[in-house]
Amino acid sequence: MIYRVFKDNYYSLNQERSLEKRIIARGIIVSDDKKILMEEIVRDDIFAKNHYIETPGGGVELNETLEQGLIREIEEETSYIVSVDEYLGLIEDEYNLISRKNMNHYFLCHIVSKGKQHLEEYEQKFFKSIKFYTLDEILNILSSPKTELEKIVYLREKAIFDYIKERL
Repeated sequence: MIYRVFKDNYYSLNQERSLEKRIIARGIIVSDDKKILMEEIVRDDIFAKNHYIETPGGGVELNETLEQGLIREIEEETSYIVSVDEYLGLIEDEYNLISRKNMNHYFLCHIVSKGKQHLEEYEQKFFKSIKFYTLDEILNILSSPKTELEKIVYLREKAIFDYIKERL
């Protein structure tokens, strides 16, 4: 199992606010041909213009287990209904600019069927696509972040994919 903590060394922390913790469930969704599903994100917001990939997942609601939140978030974002196979571990990452500390719980999953994608209005603005990649393609993309936000996201994502590669 993996456990890592990444501090935000790119943005200043507002000393008047503490970091709010957010519980997140993320899926490593592996297809029958051993490719991994990733989301392509394009955004222009408080973090500036960014274009990156990341694992699907999102915030777990108060009445949900990690697995229930993961299954709901993956269907909402990707339209895939998944089965959760294994808990991989926890990666914490911080975003000083928005005073948030994400507790990212990663799970290995496989696709069971196709459901219906239903993105929230704010998500529709930055979700560009979903695509399957080989592990080597993902690691190659994660090795060259272009912005400070990408550096934070890619540290987290690279840690989980390095862990997966070690296990193969």
